[in-house]
Amino acid sequence: MNPIKQILQFAGVGVVNTGIDLVLYFVFTRLAGMPPLTASLLSFFTGSLNSFLMNKHWTFAHPARGPEMARQYLKSLLVACVVLSVHQISLLALYQQLGLSDILAKVVGVALGMTLGFILNRRWVFRLNLSLTGTLYER
Repeated sequence: MNPIKQILQFAGVGVVNTGIDLVLYFVFTRLAGMPPLTASLLSFFTGSLNSFLMNKHWTFAHPARGPEMARQYLKSLLVACVVLSVHQISLLALYQQLGLSDILAKVVGVALGMTLGFILNRRWVFRLNLSLTGTLYER
């Protein structure tokens, strides 16, 4: 697969997942009255499930089934937990400690988390790298 196309697809999945995350966060905090950290946890994991499914089947088009797919999903959940930690720490630090808007703090956390998530998904969950010639290969 063309590496530029794959990066664009990953970014597209990220935009969809970020939209899911932010819309649900807004609904949970503004309409359901949930505390920001609880709402962030629920909205994030909803987006991360969608992320795994879209990246597996579309971005990385990885054929794994059965036990291998289960291992990928578990790795994906671990990556999601790491990325969630970045989100939550950003929310705590920027919103609760520095007094920025919770929405702005959430967006900063999302940007940091997306960068880390791409690297970990590509290199560890789906084990793909670029060769020196620019082609993708599986390790």
